[in-house]
Amino acid sequence: MSFTLRGVLSASACEDCAISLGGATVRVYATLPDQGVPARAAADPRHTFRLFHHAEAGDQAALAAAHGALLGEAVIGADGSYAVELGGAYGGDAVDIDLYCGTLSGHVPPHPVQVALTTLQPAWRQAGPAGAAGTAAAARVAAFDYVMPPRLTCATLGRLGLWVICGQVTVCSTGEV
Repeated sequence: MSFTLRGVLSASACEDCAISLGGATVRVYATLPDQGVPARAAADPRHTFRLFHHAEAGDQAALAAAHGALLGEAVIGADGSYAVELGGAYGGDAVDIDLYCGTLSGHVPPHPVQVALTTLQPAWRQAGPAGAAGTAAAARVAAFDYVMPPRLTCATLGRLGLWVICGQVTVCSTGEV
């Protein structure tokens, strides 16, 4: 049986300033046993968010200690969409979803960062007819859509060494935008 996690990831620096995550990579990991998986899976992603700074050896060790095996990864498209094929012996359990920012909206940040977004127990649905005896089993598909709130987006951009200016320029004498 195959499993595909798909969805749309985006971010906002403020209420009306969307940030494209195109070019970043969604990484899906097996969860580690006895790490409070049910509680993390039930929590709002704002409470499970964690930054890992790849340039520092200590964060590499923290990243390795926080996750199980890498199950799959996919680059986010310009529209924020992604589809990760989960490999190995994955059987439908909870997963940890991370965002690796080595490239972001066409920019290569000076300090790549990996962000632990959340632990998710996907709601798997059959994508096609079940396989008959002796044939491959049907594929399973689940979705995870998420918009990073401004506080988390700004923390991530700050760690990346990237800055955003939002707003509009208005000519005072004419009011022209």
